[in-house]
Amino acid sequence: MNRKKISVTLISLILLALSGILVIFLNYRQMSTGGEIQLTEIAEDVGISIGAVEHTATREGVTEWQINARTAEFFPDRQEIIFKNLTAIFFMANNQQVVLTADQGILKKDTNDIEVSGNVLVEDDMFKLKTSRLYYDHQQRIMTSVSEVEVMSDSWDIEADSMALDLKNRNTRFEGKVRGIFGENFTL
Repeated sequence: MNRKKISVTLISLILLALSGILVIFLNYRQMSTGGEIQLTEIAEDVGISIGAVEHTATREGVTEWQINARTAEFFPDRQEIIFKNLTAIFFMANNQQVVLTADQGILKKDTNDIEVSGNVLVEDDMFKLKTSRLYYDHQQRIMTSVSEVEVMSDSWDIEADSMALDLKNRNTRFEGKVRGIFGENFTL
């Protein structure tokens, strides 16, 4: 009987000590954050703001592109979604993909047009394109940039003041001051 009382007393003391440690930890944690809940800054006209978002555009049952982003804010008055840290995958014929990454993007909900900026990178299995700003026309499936672009592949590098990339027929048009380096494996 004495042994049973000692065991119950020891277990009670251990549980009491663990409870005390938990209370101290929670109080310390609340004090370290100032006792306030930390919220990210959200613009006043935002209808909804969410994190880790995926948005897909389809036409006649075919997926044309998909955006994954760290955050998204929907502005109902302007019918725009602003994405932060986004990756857009454009699905092409023959199961090919063109992948676009950028710091920020704006999707126009009424047209599905996309404008991206900040460290814009467009890649597929044949080339890599870098620019600071790029516009995607959803109806035409054309990417355009009016800021300097650099396009690189295994056999050539091209820099231009602007460019347009037609995703339907895979043609690219460079404009302005165009400079290029072509390797010995380059063929027309």
